[in-house]
Amino acid sequence: MDGATAEPGGWLTTISDALTIEGHGATLIGNPKFLSSGGTVYTKTNVDAFQPPNDILLQQAFSFGKLAPGVSLNLTALNSDGLNGFLQLREGSTASLSQATARNSVSYGVGARSVFDALAGSTLNLTQVVLEHINPALDSIGPAWSGAIAGANAPQLQTRPDGSLSVDQGASQRVWRVQGPPSISQNAPSTNRMF
Repeated sequence: MDGATAEPGGWLTTISDALTIEGHGATLIGNPKFLSSGGTVYTKTNVDAFQPPNDILLQQAFSFGKLAPGVSLNLTALNSDGLNGFLQLREGSTASLSQATARNSVSYGVGARSVFDALAGSTLNLTQVVLEHINPALDSIGPAWSGAIAGANAPQLQTRPDGSLSVDQGASQRVWRVQGPPSISQNAPSTNRMF
């Protein structure tokens, strides 16, 4: 995806109609990188905070897609490696993702965002989704990252008996950060919570 022409904010697409994507295990690969003022090239696996104007952007980070309000998406077996965000659900949209992996997320050249961002009134269902190395070293640098899963007005995070995860929207805002196997309780209380 390097060299792609993105929409404002680094998004590659806006999905405006109901859609089913069968990824068949394919991976959307980005290779964002920058040259630091000290002469080091930082990448998706060798991370640091991008600080212009002293640092020079060599390849911008991109995000996959935004769902238009009220649109539904079913996505199976499509992975990402080196993207900033994977999916933003706009108001009233629904996304169900399964058998996917998002890894090596960085935000070089654009605003940091979550891998999944469920805005008010949207529903995000994840089944067998792995989040791995989501800006792993940037936590100690500062607020360069907004979490792996973010939900606006989201009082309920559910794990199902099969281990899948459901984020239902409601009355408070949360950001979840998944660094290892999360310990998520059924019907989590409506307070901000990070993992």
